[in-house]
Amino acid sequence: MNKRGFWLVFLGLGWWLPAAAHGATLYWVGPAAASTALAGSWTTSDPKTCESGNGPVPGPRDSVIFDADCDADATVAADLKVAALTMQAGYGGTVRQVPGTTVTVGRLQQDGGVYDTNGGLLQIGGGSLADGLWPTAAPTPSPVADALTALSKDTL
Repeated sequence: MNKRGFWLVFLGLGWWLPAAAHGATLYWVGPAAASTALAGSWTTSDPKTCESGNGPVPGPRDSVIFDADCDADATVAADLKVAALTMQAGYGGTVRQVPGTTVTVGRLQQDGGVYDTNGGLLQIGGGSLADGLWPTAAPTPSPVADALTALSKDTL
């Protein structure tokens, strides 16, 4: 292959690969306590209410969003790996892992709702939290609980 042919192939793949390399943005629309491993629990467009989803099950390149339009709780019943997990302000539900599951996210942003590892493992950009609840209400002031609460409100 000559140089010109190489660049034509390279540029042709460059046009196609970005769409495949970047994941989808998926919004939670599942019914209360539905599994995050069901395609019908996700939609590819910002929903107005909890509704039947048209999106795929999230994968490692996807970003998932829990927003105020659907406050239903979500159950992570199978290991989940996504590029980003966002719980927007106004989301009033709980994302709860089944004990023994692992959730791996490149970036976690929590401005609303509760994330409950429930005996599972949450790995965030190389770090992890085992068996925790964010935000947490400690019965007495606790530096650990305060730190987790502060972290839960930031983008990690």
